[in-house]
Amino acid sequence: MSSVPQVPLLYEDLVAMLVELRERVDRLEAENAELKRRLGMNSSSSSRPPSLDGPGRPARQPGKGSGRRRGKQPGAPGWTLELVADPDEVIEHRPQRCGHPGCGAPLGDGREYGRQRRQVIELPERRSVVVEHQLVAVECGGCGQVSEPVAPGGVSGRVQYGAVLEQLFTTGPWLPEPAISS
Repeated sequence: MSSVPQVPLLYEDLVAMLVELRERVDRLEAENAELKRRLGMNSSSSSRPPSLDGPGRPARQPGKGSGRRRGKQPGAPGWTLELVADPDEVIEHRPQRCGHPGCGAPLGDGREYGRQRRQVIELPERRSVVVEHQLVAVECGGCGQVSEPVAPGGVSGRVQYGAVLEQLFTTGPWLPEPAISS
């Protein structure tokens, strides 16, 4: 802002100065409003990530909630894996020595006191199966020409994946949704 001159100003000069000052005040008020708006932005009021909120961000207000506890509700039926009656393999684990402090005597074929059953369900380890198609060319005994066989459908390359593996690779659970749809 310019200093006030010592000479008397004309009315037109005063009006022009007043208009200029009014425009400047309007610009500064708009800039102030924009800065206040941007200062009030945080991750909950804009698309900014929470990491840009800064240390002075307001604490999150806990949600209202439905009044129910998390997880299984009282009275709701439970669910658990059941033991298989006829497992594929049974491994018996027996202690060799007494676990009581100060004893350590060998247990040998001592009387069985109790038994716990615990089962682990696992997918079987499986090797891939490689099927080789040998295309045998044969020379005709009559005319001497060589006849070459036609490869079966689906066998086009020297080495390739079969239909099951190909389907597994293209629809597997590890692929993101966009990759599956393309």
